Amino acid sequence: MIIITIKDSLYFVYDGISSQDMGIINVNIDSGLQSEPFYPSASILEISTRYNETPYFQKIKREPLVFNLTFAFEDGFDDDKLRETARWLNQKTFKELYFSNQPDKKYFAIYEGSPRLFHTGADGYFEITFRTNSPYAHSNLIETGIYNQVSPTFTFTR
Repeated sequence: MIIITIKDSLYFVYDGISSQDMGIINVNIDSGLQSEPFYPSASILEISTRYNETPYFQKIKREPLVFNLTFAFEDGFDDDKLRETARWLNQKTFKELYFSNQPDKKYFAIYEGSPRLFHTGADGYFEITFRTNSPYAHSNLIETGIYNQVSPTFTFTR
């Protein structure tokens, strides 16, 4: 099961571009504890029949992960910075997304809804909702060496 903690990451990488290079940090503007998904949203799929009041369980359907994030501009912004950020985050397909505190957990995400910018004219932050293509995170391929006892050699498997 996937348990994610992403709000405590200062930086993230989306579509191969680091937020650190863009001058954007992941922030929490709420007071108190941070709130984020604990498990993917799930629903029970079952079938009801005419003569039985007890439905028949079929399976659990897990939904893709959805998380709301707040990003701030480290050194303020201008029109060019806003356009560059919009081009970066406004993708037409799911792109790889990972966070600085867990770079081995990769998500394929795209924003949904209406991102909102809160500002003073030259400084501010924006809120954006990302939806992933899966209820689970992905990881890198791990290769391990296997020692063959019959003929003492190492072979690598995937």
